[in-house]
Parts: sequence; C-alpha cells; structure tokens
Amino acid sequence: MRSDLLIFTFWIPRGIIARALFPLKDKYKILYVSGDCGLRTLESQVVKLKPRYILGLGYYRKGMKYIRSEQTFQNSYGKSVISPEGKAEYASTWKLSHELIKDAFNAGNSRCNQFAYTVADVIEKNNLSGTKFAYLHVAPDYPHDSLRIAITDVLESAS
Repeated sequence: MRSDLLIFTFWIPRGIIARALFPLKDKYKILYVSGDCGLRTLESQVVKLKPRYILGLGYYRKGMKYIRSEQTFQNSYGKSVISPEGKAEYASTWKLSHELIKDAFNAGNSRCNQFAYTVADVIEKNNLSGTKFAYLHVAPDYPHDSLRIAITDVLESAS
C-alpha cells in the first residue's frame, strides 16, 4: 500500500465513489469520513501520515458530464466561517491532468468545501509544503467505471 498518498471521501454506501474506489482499497489508504468526527479524524491523519499527495472526492450536481477539479476552497461553510484566523481561501496544489477532469473555481460553501478548506489549512499550519492536494467533485450518476479510470490514471501519475 502506498503510504505517501491519502484519499478521503464521504461514506455513502453503494454510491459511485465507493464503487469506483473499492478495487483500489489494497493499493491506497482510503479514509471514509462523515460529519465533524470524520473531519477531526481526517485532520489527525494528515498530520500523522504527512502524505505527499491527498485526493478528496465528493458529490456534486446530478447529470454533470465531467469530473470537476476544484481549484479554490473558501473559508465558509453555510453561513459560518470555517477558521476565524484562517485565510479567505486556499488554492489546490495538485494540478490534475486528465481528459475526464476539468478545472472548476467554486467549491461552494457546502460540507465538501469545509473538508477541502480544512485539509488545505492543516497542510499550511503544519508546514507540509511538499504535500500536493486536490479535490474532485463528481455527479452521483457519473459512470463509476469512468471515475475509477480517471482516479487510477491520476494516482499512477503521482510520483
């Protein structure tokens, strides 16, 4: 198992992300998260493992025909600020290149953005400047085989 790479996603049984990641479970560290407890677990795992690469995955709009690679993460979750002393936004530090993935510049202020912003904040506050981080949004009805191909290609190109 590659210890330099951490994948995190929200636990939704039978969801396309779970189906796409299942064949990769023996090769990569995959952390399924949920709620504030999952957020704290994710933070501690980033600090403990100090991975060179972190890939987050979450769901976006149904019917979207491509995978979104979020380029920025805002310091907001709903009507709240995630980190009162934190930056207004962080940028993705891992540029993903794949025909099925397109850059996007608005992760919104949802749970996905909260987790992505928090990971970027933990990376900075713990001086993990060598860590590359990207967050992907995928439609819940996106073909899981295509998602697995894109994820596998991206992970195998990480070196």
